[in-house]
Amino acid sequence: MELHILEHRLRVATVKRSDLLPFIGSLIKLALLHETSKSKFFSFTHTSRDFTIILDEEGFKALPDQAEKMGMVIQSSAWLVLEATAGNDDAGMTTVTRNIIVPLADRGLSIFCLSTCQTDYVLVREEDLPSVTQCLAPQFCVFREIEGNSEPVTIDRSQNGVHEAEAKRAIMYPLHFPTNNFLVTSLQPDMIPKITSSLLQVLFYPETCDPIETETSSQKEQFVSYSLIDDRISLVLDVDLLDRFPDNCICVDSAKERWRMVNTGVQNTGFEECGIVAQIAEPLASENIPIFYLSTFLTDHTLVPETEWNRTLTVLSHREECQDQDDGVIVEPNISTSVS
Repeated sequence: MELHILEHRLRVATVKRSDLLPFIGSLIKLALLHETSKSKFFSFTHTSRDFTIILDEEGFKALPDQAEKMGMVIQSSAWLVLEATAGNDDAGMTTVTRNIIVPLADRGLSIFCLSTCQTDYVLVREEDLPSVTQCLAPQFCVFREIEGNSEPVTIDRSQNGVHEAEAKRAIMYPLHFPTNNFLVTSLQPDMIPKITSSLLQVLFYPETCDPIETETSSQKEQFVSYSLIDDRISLVLDVDLLDRFPDNCICVDSAKERWRMVNTGVQNTGFEECGIVAQIAEPLASENIPIFYLSTFLTDHTLVPETEWNRTLTVLSHREECQDQDDGVIVEPNISTSVS
């Protein structure tokens, strides 16, 4: 298998809903007028808690000056992008989990994970790259993309037999299970002009899409994710939002697979913690359950096919008890009452 370190150098940021307005103009250009931008990596996800923005350096140049003074919180590290391939095929999230996510978690290296319809990306902190490549060298031939060319990375394999002690994984965060059904789909760039007004509404003005309060609405997760990476567009949204779009522009196949969501944690997950992705991805990968994983600034979101939902609940309900690193408190696996 091959592991490619892509040319993108990313920053991860968050903006509260109340602070989004000064950034909307720049974000619209990055999301919908990509032909005018030099940015090659843009991801925008909104939840009920915040908006997470992942941008390459060119994309950040498009944001307003003094963004942090205007309410944007930017994570301090720069992040590099790993993409695994198996021959000419996408390696798939199960392979990525077994050969990247789990080894890095056991080595105590923090990651940020972003699935798209085309492939799965693992983001690692730039300062961790030597440790990351050393850790993954036994599983992969490692290449680095430089000006469009793949250059082999020389790794000191004499150290491969010297294993660091396995790091303790992050505490097992409680899991929550929204009742929504989600659509995971790709978009053709030439379709954007036809759905611009609809995308503007669901991405940047979510208050216009808030559901009428009902007995079950509190059990739903407000969630839309839009990624534009190397001119490939991936969209995740609640199926209830499909009626906001013109017919046959988003999902022409009424039988297209629906997805259910698992949310990790109720408080902010830490960028310094390791094993957060692995706590979900590893048990599901062991059962060959497909997943679509989206890390955000505050927490993580896992999507599984609706056809695998009952099996997912069974697997996750049997997660092992986890011991807190500091005080030895045992945390019971938490299955939210919002399961349906």
